[in-house]
Amino acid sequence: MKKIIGIFCFILLGLCLVSCMEEPPIDKPDQGNTEPPSGGKLPDDGKDDTPSVDKQPDDEKDDWEKKIVFWHTMGDSLQKVLQDAIDSFEKANEGWEIESVQFGSMDHILEETISNSNKPDLVYAFPEQVARYKEKGLIVDMNHYIEDENVGFSKDEVDDFIKAFYEEGKSYGDGAMYSLPFSKASEVLYYYKKEASDYPKTWEELEAIEDLNHITLRVESEVLLFTTLAHQSGANYTTLEDNHYVFDNEINRKNVEMLKRLYNQKKLVTANTSASSTYNNKYHLASSGAVYRYITLNTFDELQVAPLPTFRGKARRVPFQGPSLCMVKKQSEKQLKTWEFIRDYLLDSKFQAKFSMYSLYNPVRKSAYEDEDYLEWLKTEEAIASMINICKSYEDDYYFNPPFIGSDNASKEVGNIIVQVLLGKKTIDQAFKDALKNCNSYK
Repeated sequence: MKKIIGIFCFILLGLCLVSCMEEPPIDKPDQGNTEPPSGGKLPDDGKDDTPSVDKQPDDEKDDWEKKIVFWHTMGDSLQKVLQDAIDSFEKANEGWEIESVQFGSMDHILEETISNSNKPDLVYAFPEQVARYKEKGLIVDMNHYIEDENVGFSKDEVDDFIKAFYEEGKSYGDGAMYSLPFSKASEVLYYYKKEASDYPKTWEELEAIEDLNHITLRVESEVLLFTTLAHQSGANYTTLEDNHYVFDNEINRKNVEMLKRLYNQKKLVTANTSASSTYNNKYHLASSGAVYRYITLNTFDELQVAPLPTFRGKARRVPFQGPSLCMVKKQSEKQLKTWEFIRDYLLDSKFQAKFSMYSLYNPVRKSAYEDEDYLEWLKTEEAIASMINICKSYEDDYYFNPPFIGSDNASKEVGNIIVQVLLGKKTIDQAFKDALKNCNSYK
């Protein structure tokens, strides 16, 4: 009976799934005792805890409210988790209020933040959007807080972040820290126990598989496939230098040639090169955050999760995506309180663990993976535990691409290279030339 109920719950959850990187995709029921952080990191020791940051233009105004406005894309279930952190913050900071506002996309948040005179204090953002905020001079260099002896992070606290997640926030070319990671997903390989006893560890092994009953591998993101192959094979992709787009090179062309060969052999399809929506494939390369989709896809077989393939003899390199946090420039005291909300509540290890339970995205701090409630929850979710542990094993393998205004143009175009070549609409040479031309023509 428990198994039947469990399957029924998975199906209901699967129907609610939104496989979108704007927001972690699943509503989860309450899982055990996961109380929000108690709040208040610093003891009351009589010291002046004011950070030594630059004065802000709004410091001369006396009409600002003790309210932190947070714009994000969380759905209802995740907002309930967020509300626990908000309640704890407001209880520990009498007179202060946090206003949580949901948007449909981070691009919408960007547009409204730039155009609206009543700007938020804290926003969700992807790297491309962070670059645009930076260009407009709207966001805070968080190094002013991170490095402050009174309110900053200790070395151990910095080291507690997954390194690549943290380093992405200061990869904009000037050494400033424009964002902090909040919640991240990667890519994993899904398959079913009855259909496959093992999985391909390398692209070479994938090509050697003989299976007339399935298309061997379905890939959900052409963009991440291109960039992952580039990083795994040591090819250039983009750069912060003036000639941003450097993906048209021999190694990347050979990678696409390999994909075309696999496609012709019916060993690989992608989301935009297959008319089928039934997932009649042996392996699925997709977001780690989409695990419930694959649990509910086949409730009569046991889902297996594995690392994504790499090239034989090459380092494993894996992507990540997900929202980061940016502080909008405001009055100094508001900025300090916004920083405290980020530091003591949103990035608290226990909150990170709880958020991961509901979002199925990965915590950004290592200590969250050791949270007792989190570990107990994982014991009840075998496939999810496999996914989380694989992503945890990726810790030293994550890559990110240089973020700049226009970096998403490269993403659109390299994904299109794969689609056009696999479908036979363009030669490899023409697809690369057109993609490079299009990137350089975007305004």
